[in-house]
Amino acid sequence: MDISHFFIIAASAYLLGSLSFAIIICKLTLGKDIRAYGSGNAGLTNAYRTMGAGKTLLVLAGGFWAGGGPRAKKPPRYPTGFVRPPGGDSNG
Repeated sequence: MDISHFFIIAASAYLLGSLSFAIIICKLTLGKDIRAYGSGNAGLTNAYRTMGAGKTLLVLAGGFWAGGGPRAKKPPRYPTGFVRPPGGDSNG
């Protein structure tokens, strides 16, 4: 991975992490601001109370996607230069 690829992933992760999927999904599906209902927080619990289970699963999926979406590929389990212990993992 070259340095430009790293910066693109880092910038994407930063921008996706700033999105509140509870606000976005509530506004798109119900047309209201979730912060005006329940506890006033745009968290998962208030999303569940305000929108119900189905739409809250979309909020949860959006959060998982934002956490792992920008990563282009799975990182290696054993980084370069690390010698894998014989017989598998060292924790038995």
